[in-house]
Amino acid sequence: MKYAFQLSGLIILMQCTLLQAQIAIRTSFEEADGYSVGNIHNVSGWKVTSGTAAVVSDEEFLFDGEQALRTSATSSALQAEHIAFASNASGLGWGSVVYADMVVKPVTLPSVNYAITGYDLASSNHRSFMVEFQPNSKLKIYDGSSGWATQPTYTINEWIRLSFRIDNGAGTYQLAINGTALDKVFVFREIRNSATTFDYHSIRFSMSTGNCNVAIDKLYVGTDALEDVSFSASEVFFSVNVQQPAAGTIQLNPVKEQYLMNEEVTASLTLPDGYEFMGWTGDLAGIDNPRTFRVQKNMTIGATIADTNAPGIVRSVSNVSQFKDALSKMNPGDTVLVMNGDYNLGSTKITRGGTSSRPIIIKSANLHGARITGKSALTFSYQNYVTYEGFNFDVEPVSTIIKMEGCSYVRITRNTFRMQKLTDAQSSKWITIGDLWENPVCNSHHNRIDHNIFDGKYDAGAWLVIDGSHGTVPDISKNDRIDHNIFRNNTPRVANEKETIRIGVSDLSLQNSHTIVENNLFEDCDGDPEIVSVKSCSNIIRNNTFRRCLGTLSLRHGHNSIVSGNFFFGEGKTALFNGSEIGCGGIRVYGMNHQIFNNYFEGLTGSKWDAAITITNGDVANTSTSLTSHFLPENVVFAHNTLINNVSNIEIGFDNNGNYGRAPKNCKLINNLIVADINPVVKAYSSASLAGVEFANNLIHVTGSASIGLTDFTATQLVTVNPFIQKTSCRTGAECNYSTKHAIYKLSAGSPAIDPELVVAIVTSDIDGQALINSRDIGADEYNENATITNAPMDSTTAGPFAPENYEVEFFTVNGIRFTSSNLFTVYPNPVQGEVKMVSPVLVDGHVNIQVYDSSGRLTETIGSVVQNGNCSFDIQTKGLVLLRIENANQFYHIKLFSN
Repeated sequence: MKYAFQLSGLIILMQCTLLQAQIAIRTSFEEADGYSVGNIHNVSGWKVTSGTAAVVSDEEFLFDGEQALRTSATSSALQAEHIAFASNASGLGWGSVVYADMVVKPVTLPSVNYAITGYDLASSNHRSFMVEFQPNSKLKIYDGSSGWATQPTYTINEWIRLSFRIDNGAGTYQLAINGTALDKVFVFREIRNSATTFDYHSIRFSMSTGNCNVAIDKLYVGTDALEDVSFSASEVFFSVNVQQPAAGTIQLNPVKEQYLMNEEVTASLTLPDGYEFMGWTGDLAGIDNPRTFRVQKNMTIGATIADTNAPGIVRSVSNVSQFKDALSKMNPGDTVLVMNGDYNLGSTKITRGGTSSRPIIIKSANLHGARITGKSALTFSYQNYVTYEGFNFDVEPVSTIIKMEGCSYVRITRNTFRMQKLTDAQSSKWITIGDLWENPVCNSHHNRIDHNIFDGKYDAGAWLVIDGSHGTVPDISKNDRIDHNIFRNNTPRVANEKETIRIGVSDLSLQNSHTIVENNLFEDCDGDPEIVSVKSCSNIIRNNTFRRCLGTLSLRHGHNSIVSGNFFFGEGKTALFNGSEIGCGGIRVYGMNHQIFNNYFEGLTGSKWDAAITITNGDVANTSTSLTSHFLPENVVFAHNTLINNVSNIEIGFDNNGNYGRAPKNCKLINNLIVADINPVVKAYSSASLAGVEFANNLIHVTGSASIGLTDFTATQLVTVNPFIQKTSCRTGAECNYSTKHAIYKLSAGSPAIDPELVVAIVTSDIDGQALINSRDIGADEYNENATITNAPMDSTTAGPFAPENYEVEFFTVNGIRFTSSNLFTVYPNPVQGEVKMVSPVLVDGHVNIQVYDSSGRLTETIGSVVQNGNCSFDIQTKGLVLLRIENANQFYHIKLFSN
């Protein structure tokens, strides 16, 4: 049996299709709808907190059918509410149109006003539509906080149909009575905190203390328009005012004096030579040109342009006033150089940006010499092509240290981040990347967070978040990169929302983010069960190192992500949380079409949620519209991974105490190498779940008290044989001149994992980044003695502010002598002329011995020097190709140079 899966190279990712809930409620309160005669409190989303709300079969309360809802009160208040979406969840129709429809019969006149109200329960409870049945047989229709002067009448003991068109983007609604729309657009009953975009959560039937007896039937709330009701008689128009820039012309298409609400308009900017577009201004944002938008209010738009011929300048600052002044005046091509000192910037918004050819650089003149202090909270608003480099962020508690809104090509590099913890109640996110919450589109893309150190997350809240906008259609930031950072000490453990990195959130989970998280070091990141939480589609998590982290890399929401080349080391760490032991885990998956290969798991201590490979059940199918649920794992491939002596290696089908009833589908474990000394290698919670996972060509070796865990398997599924691996810091385990700092288990010569006859998956490189020889070996390691190493376990020399851009080890042979060259060293000048200056984060202060070889491999000279702060200098006399063997603090390194 053979399988062919292309896991690298030509990878075609399925695009995610956004699936949103369309109906909040549609019912006639019949038995077929799930209703029985009687009180509806806690039935199908209903809450009755005062008065009475009950399903009845009495004929006087029926519109048609056999049952309807009766709401009543006698000398008391009434409140009956259908809550379709919790206050902390995304509701229906964010920023778009929702329709509500019902028939109402006041069986008797209410003694005080009887209200029907729509609610957005998030952000302090906005109220959308509100209509009150008054004791005088008139309807009070709210237009904002006041009632409309015109009050239509209703008739006691007769049915009246009320139909609403709720525009959550404009904050307005329209009303039709008995199918005829009123010639009026009403403003939402109550808008709090100057919000501009809303969604629907609930409908409430209420009355203050008094008497009422009202029947409700044919209740519907959803995004499908009401086919028999036309609201077109009440069209809403807005204007778009264009502020032309000093150079260039903005044109609108179409050109009109007034635009219908939600009409699409395209703005285009034409510039003369010598100028560059930097972004839209006013009520339009982003850097796309042309830019298509929807008109939802009276708008003013303009554009920022830059003179590409103007020279960039260096703005040196040494106090807060100068710093803020420079930030407000900088232009493309400028450098803001911040001298040593403390800078309490408070709440500061930075809007000016650069261009692709003339970026702006804002940097500490001396690495970490400029210290950002106090309650500094920076907002980068629609910035483009700006780099922030080398600062020491050491701040008091703020909700967000850096908030990026609609930014592109912004880089935050080689900084240190710390935040004080002053109270147990504080919560923070240190960096968020996204856009304004209510925007209909997310303008954020191609930002980079790299070579920073984040040390000590002691309060609640996620550390670094890729977010987006949550307007008409939720949209996520795209093509961002998080690389070569150190994340250290995320503690104490909480149940949720303390992730080290989170990519997306529930309502963004079916959006393609294309975020890359690579070459980061995670140490003791214990704050959340999900160390890295992926809640979006089409992301790449590769070449990271996790040490002593209690939790997992979790593909929690979304589809089509790739996880490769990561190292997971448990190092025996466990802890108690809520009375239960928790441990260090590997990778946990939900959703479809993930590819997980070339990962290394050693000494992990977790189980159940936190096994090395965790494939639980889900609670919904992948077609579900419930974006907060757990989509079952489907079409997920684990291939060419190495698992060594973990407490729990593979767990399949945990159902969370019966709450997750949907078994995995069509998942595959292929060409994995597993060595275990305790516990079953495979733990399956049910035969149905196990049936959803296919095994092919895995090599398993058990020792001690370990067992396979499967009672029925074939030789094509797995082979039980000693793989002859050895723990080594060298490429193959043999004697070598170059060694990595961290030894891992690799194949030795003659291993049965080398070039297996049965090839069931195609992965064209291994965890070292080395290409395959013949057929791909089983496990994460390809037995390749000569290829360059581009990936190894990360440490503080390869991640963080002092690390080089990338890690690479080159192997080469000269005259039969084998050398390895590391890019951890910066040598200048190169080509070498006389005195050589060498800098490296791996050099330890003290003596260094340097042996110089020529191109024939002949030792030509030996040089002694002294290292201070990672620097040393020396003279080289040998000409041509020069090979240096460097001995420092009992470590050996090699580099290759050319000497004139």
